[in-house]
Amino acid sequence: MRTLCVLLTLLVPASALAAEDEVRTTIVLCKQIPAKRAKLLYKKVIGVGKKTKMIIDKRENSLVIKDYRSKLNRFKALIRILDIPGAATLKIYVRPVLHLKASVLAEKLLQVMKKVSRVTLRIVPDDRGKRLVVMTTWPAYRKLDILARRLDVAPRRRH
Repeated sequence: MRTLCVLLTLLVPASALAAEDEVRTTIVLCKQIPAKRAKLLYKKVIGVGKKTKMIIDKRENSLVIKDYRSKLNRFKALIRILDIPGAATLKIYVRPVLHLKASVLAEKLLQVMKKVSRVTLRIVPDDRGKRLVVMTTWPAYRKLDILARRLDVAPRRRH
């Protein structure tokens, strides 16, 4: 299997958040990812608030979501990245980032993982939430997690 590494970010400028603060309803069509998994991903990565309502349409494998426009846009961007052929067979992990910026850690991880892994790997950094969304196999994620623990360390203090 060929290695596929993708690095994209879920950043939304603060100015865009203020301008898009109205509640909207949208339908997210999932091609490969089951809608039930997409709903869990929304809860874990985007977050559910008082205005959030979600309904799964199993027949169309879609998710009807009512929430703030900025949150819906972030989720649509995330689904566009992760909803690829073979996605139903891959796992999605949400990994916290403790010390580095999520996008910096993702770049470092991809540099190494390209060389050692031959499986599909998608890493989406969420700098605002200080986490990485990783889609890959369990063995590849184990390697990535070990590497992330070594790289995501507090900077050394100089005396």
